[in-house]
Amino acid sequence: MDFLVLGPVEVHESGVPVRLRGMRRRRLLAVLLLNAGHAVSMDVLVDELWQDPPASARHQVHNAIRDLRAALAGSGGAGLITVDVGYRLDVPAGAVDAHRFTEGVRAARAARREGRDAEALRLLQAAADLWRGDAFAGIDCPMVTAAAAGLEEQRLTAVEELMELRLAAGETGSLVAELSALTARHPLRDALRGSLMLALYRSGRQADALAVYDEGRRLLADELGLEPGPRLRHLHAEILADAPRAQRR
Repeated sequence: MDFLVLGPVEVHESGVPVRLRGMRRRRLLAVLLLNAGHAVSMDVLVDELWQDPPASARHQVHNAIRDLRAALAGSGGAGLITVDVGYRLDVPAGAVDAHRFTEGVRAARAARREGRDAEALRLLQAAADLWRGDAFAGIDCPMVTAAAAGLEEQRLTAVEELMELRLAAGETGSLVAELSALTARHPLRDALRGSLMLALYRSGRQADALAVYDEGRRLLADELGLEPGPRLRHLHAEILADAPRAQRR
């Protein structure tokens, strides 16, 4: 059984989606997954599921737990256990896509440190491909919202590293559209902007690469009152000077 949170929360059994009735049950499953292997008290569950809990909140949690247990029956390792203070969801770590993502990124970084860039690229691409949308999409309880923000930052950092590896592997023009879209969505991230500048420059578009830098500099100044970081400034200087190093970075 696979638990998918890098996008809408889903459970798959042998590749087939398991029916989870209602958003409240998805919220409950999300909170339990975030605390997998640890007890979650009834008070915490009620606070996460309702801003203004009704008098029947605890009864509704019990009903949702019953439904989740039925959905997870025959899960081959996952179990929803009643404990003194509330409930605990026992799930093999590898059954959760967020865990597979973080482990894939960790392995990719280890490979990169050891100079195995081709393996690092493959591992990072596989990790990035696990994402189906925003983490815990559509679930807005406080604990999940905070976790989703942390996962999104990890994803963006991994994507930045993946773009650097693809550039180092010789991709240039094929990356311009992809990097342009990423930079438009995340205009204040220097690493993405730098990769776009390199892809443009190596495609023979020096003026466009310089324009991308100027756009980022204006955005940083207008929104944060900051200048681009030293790495981006150095890259800009190399491209401006048409330095050979910029072709080899």
